[in-house]
Amino acid sequence: MKTPFFILPVLTLFLIVGCAPLPPVPPAGAPVQQCLVCRYKRDFSCLEVATTPGTPNAQHAGRTYWFCSPRCCTEFKKSPAQFVPNR
Repeated sequence: MKTPFFILPVLTLFLIVGCAPLPPVPPAGAPVQQCLVCRYKRDFSCLEVATTPGTPNAQHAGRTYWFCSPRCCTEFKKSPAQFVPNR
């Protein structure tokens, strides 16, 4: 059975563009932030993070960044420049 002619171009488009665009990064101080590690990995299942006192966070370049888990926070601390979006 042959693959329909439109399947390959559609798959190619998804590989080039990605499945979904990244949402904008919320401003500093917003009650809901984004886990930058999940954003970088395009893991939208745990992207949004409520900024509560118990939420894992780290400081970098004078700003606080929030994370969905201690694992993501540790990964960020190893190489913060990899995850911080250019502003």
